[in-house]
Amino acid sequence: MSNVDPAMPVPPQSPGMSVGQILALIAAILLLFPGLCFAGFGVGFLADKAAGMPELGMLLGGIGLAIFAVVWLLFRVALRRRPMPDDNPSDMPR
Repeated sequence: MSNVDPAMPVPPQSPGMSVGQILALIAAILLLFPGLCFAGFGVGFLADKAAGMPELGMLLGGIGLAIFAVVWLLFRVALRRRPMPDDNPSDMPR
């Protein structure tokens, strides 16, 4: 026999990650490397006075920051909490 009391309510389980959230997380992780490369080379070109290409450094740094903005958005999508389904049948998707 089981030691489970039938009168005890079962806590609702939170829904797992959706396929879209998993794909957003994978894309965000994959985009971290090119973002770091663009930002690193941009800082390198800005700091290197002998190369004399600060414009290229600004361009690469800007591209790196744009990639980081996309990564941030993808992480927000991937790590948001999905709403818990209620017991109300009118809220269920059809």
